[in-house]
Amino acid sequence: MRKISIDLPDDIYKELMRIKYEKDVNENEKISIGELVRQAVKEWLDNNKETPAQK
Repeated sequence: MRKISIDLPDDIYKELMRIKYEKDVNENEKISIGELVRQAVKEWLDNNKETPAQK
């Protein structure tokens, strides 16, 4: 197995850890790191969309 590392902005990392914690505690479900990162980025983007008033 090979190890890789990626740098994530703090906000996305916090989102990733929140999702991982929820999976571990609530569902006791395994999740791949790729899926975890994908979900964290998607949720972060969804939560940080600019509204027309912010432009």
